[in-house]
Formats: sequence, C-alpha cells, structure tokens
Amino acid sequence: MTITTIAFSAIGSVLLLLSGYIWGAKQGKDERETLRNTLEERERELTQLRDAQGPQFDALRAHIDTVLQPLTQGVDQSKHIEQDLKQIMDSLSLKQEHDASIKHTLENVLAPMVERERRQFELSQIPAEDISDRRGLPLLLDAISEKGGFSTVLLSDEVGLPLAASKSSEHVDIISGMSALLLSLFERIAKNGMPMPSAAVFRDEANQIIVHRAFQLRDEQYVLTAVNKGNLLAPDALDPALTSIEQALNREAWDDDASDAA
Repeated sequence: MTITTIAFSAIGSVLLLLSGYIWGAKQGKDERETLRNTLEERERELTQLRDAQGPQFDALRAHIDTVLQPLTQGVDQSKHIEQDLKQIMDSLSLKQEHDASIKHTLENVLAPMVERERRQFELSQIPAEDISDRRGLPLLLDAISEKGGFSTVLLSDEVGLPLAASKSSEHVDIISGMSALLLSLFERIAKNGMPMPSAAVFRDEANQIIVHRAFQLRDEQYVLTAVNKGNLLAPDALDPALTSIEQALNREAWDDDASDAA
C-alpha cells in the first residue's frame, strides 16, 4: 500500500468520522463522547503513520489540515447554533407564558361584558304573548329571574304596591317601598331642572346588587326591580325585559277598556 493510498484512506476516515461527529453533536452527549474518542484514536494512527513516512507525510498532513479546517469550524459553529437555538426556545417559552398571562387578563376583563351581553340577549327573547292578564305576570317575572340570574324580580306601582313578583323573591314589601321613594326622588330631581332619572343601582352590606328601573305606561308609573348576588349590574340591565312587561300591561289595560265598553 502506497503512502498516497494510506493518506487518502486516512483522510476519508477522518472526514467520515468528523461528519459523524458534527451530526452526533445534535444527538446527545454520549454519542459525541464516543465519536470524540474514535477521532482521537484515528489521530494517533495518523501520528504513527507520519512517524513511519517522514517529511513526505508532513506535507500531506498539512494539506489535510487545510481541508479539514472549515469542517472543524463547522463543528464550533454548530455549538454556537445549538446555543442560539436554546436561547430562542427559552425566549419562545417566556413569550408563551406572557401570552397566557395576557389571555388570562383579557378573559377577566371581558368576562363581565360577555355576561352582560348574554343577559341582555336572554332577557330580550322572553315572550309575553301567553300573558293575558295580571295573573300571568308572575310567570313572566319568573322567566326574567331565570334568564337574568336574579334572586328577586319585582314589579311595583307608583305608590309602592307590589303588582307581581317572581317565586323566589324576598322582602317584597320593603323593596316596593324603596321603589316608591325612588319615584318620588326622581320627580323631585326633574322639578329642579335636571333630567329625570330612570334607573338606580344599590349595593347593600350583604353584597347584593339591587337595580330599580322606572318606566311610564298609559300615564302610570311602574318600577321593575331585580336583585343579584355579587355580580355588578348596570343601570340598563333590565331594559331588554321592559318590552315584555309593557306588552303584558298593555294587554291587561286593553282588556279592561273592552270590559268597560261592554
């Protein structure tokens, strides 16, 4: 075997092993350690061959080193690339955590708005066609209580008399009295040159939210009141339900007029 054959065989072995080392750098520490040991063994073989062949092999080895230098740099670059990739993955992990935090915050901010829209839609879909007189009003108020998530729903007149209440309602007489006082306060405000209020919201010591919605129909004033535990309610929370209430009251008034005419 000539020195050239031996040298090129050695070059081929080194290149193959070095490429394997580059690949192994991505596969794990154990594989890299094995390839490194093998490369060192081939290095010793080349040293023995150099000692046997003398100066002629030194020149050939210098050429081999020149050829292998870019590949060696590639191994170093692969390590830098691996470090860069790790930094990128760490950044992505932090970004995912940040995005999750933002999503959680947005959900908390938007949840009341979503609940409000849901409640208003549900209340606007309550039919009043089956209510023929005042005796059917409790059924209508039960539907408002269920759809709106209210513990108490009450309809009272301008003097504070309860006209109807949902079946789960509590403190009906007290709430009706509050409604009459509010109507009196609203009228006093209007008489002093300010726009007449149409709604009021209270929170009591038990963390109950009480919404009073005043409205006028056929020259008579009414107050629709709802009580909710904990969840904040807007002054217009009951507005979508007014249509059904007014339809039922109008139907009753029309029936009374028809009876009087007969």
